[in-house]
Amino acid sequence: MSFTVKVTGHVKSVVDAELPGLTGSLIASGITAGDPSLWGPAAEEEAARRLGWVRAVSVSRPLVAEITALRDQLVAQGVTRVVLAGMGGSSLAPEVIAQSSGVPLVILDSTAPAQVLAAIDGDAESGGLDKTALVVSSKSGSTIETDSAKRAFEAAFRDLGIDPAERIVVVTDPGSPLEESARADGYRVFTADPTVGGRYSALTAFGLVPSGLAGVDIGDLLDEADATLLEVAIDSPENPALVLAAAIAGGGDARRDKLALVTDDSHILGLPDWIEQLIAESTGKDGTGILSRSSCFRSPPSSRRNPPTSRSCVSSTTLTNCTSSSTTTARSSSADRSGRSSSCGSTPPPSRDACSASTRSISPTSSPRSRPPAVCSTRDPNPRPRRSSPAASKYASPTRPWPPVARSPACSTRCGAPCRPTATSASRRT
Repeated sequence: MSFTVKVTGHVKSVVDAELPGLTGSLIASGITAGDPSLWGPAAEEEAARRLGWVRAVSVSRPLVAEITALRDQLVAQGVTRVVLAGMGGSSLAPEVIAQSSGVPLVILDSTAPAQVLAAIDGDAESGGLDKTALVVSSKSGSTIETDSAKRAFEAAFRDLGIDPAERIVVVTDPGSPLEESARADGYRVFTADPTVGGRYSALTAFGLVPSGLAGVDIGDLLDEADATLLEVAIDSPENPALVLAAAIAGGGDARRDKLALVTDDSHILGLPDWIEQLIAESTGKDGTGILSRSSCFRSPPSSRRNPPTSRSCVSSTTLTNCTSSSTTTARSSSADRSGRSSSCGSTPPPSRDACSASTRSISPTSSPRSRPPAVCSTRDPNPRPRRSSPAASKYASPTRPWPPVARSPACSTRCGAPCRPTATSASRRT
């Protein structure tokens, strides 16, 4: 397996100027060997504790059999739906892996009550709470949002007479508060390599456990990663990793600090959003940060082999997120300075009934009707009716009705896709 990075124009001139220095300094082989001195004297001590990701493929191999066995066990219990509760790097990598593999996975990275309840209740297509397993993912083991989701699911499972220990799986670093409490409660715990930073944890337990339990062939995933290791370890101008590094960070004082991430019908769904977070969180030291922007462009129909699926774009003051409508990935958008939702098209808004709360459910086979509707910006004068399910009974009562759902009379859409969550009511990634 191999891949290439093509550069043109000004970027090509920058890459041509930077590559001799990168190859001469043995950057690629040094990273592969885990040489912390490459990060400079000030960061060498910290870098020495953070390079476990270069060994992630080999270190993670033993996890494959454990995860596969646990998935078989859950399937035997009737589980058909997997929810991942995690923030930032703990959810972005599994999200991309699941989408690209054609496997359904529900991502809960919000504490908005409506989204948490939607994750708990499930739906007729993917299954309800009785057919759900929860993966709780937190590197530090002290993430408040993730702990809140775990507590909500624990209560809901107990209301249905299900032992949470049979349905909750925990992924965290060894020695974290979450590991201690999870083991005390009898939960299945996977500990990840503590020398791997959260944003680089795709091929550790943080990426493999939720993906594997959802049904991804994680053995094949590691094989693909292993097949690229030699190509990116060689100090050569043809090394695609060096070319990409030079294109992004090269240029000296004239370096451009904006990066647009563009996909056009790529089979790796959601990749720009993941890269955006990686770059945004990994750069910025000493005023050298790069502002990444995930953009939505569509090439002319004549350049495509197959008819395109419609795309839904959400504009923001700093970024634009877009996904194919063949997935059901809802992302948070930003509001403009006046607090209104940004519009990304002139398509008439969907009906008011379409604007209801939802979590993000990843499934490439989902139809447009199953795409998560939006939680919009103004309040509905009619309170949401109480639910009668056991999982929801403790959250509402005759004297404490369900809170009104935030709705907007003008949910913006593009390409005929349903409206999407606004910043006033949906979570933002950090």
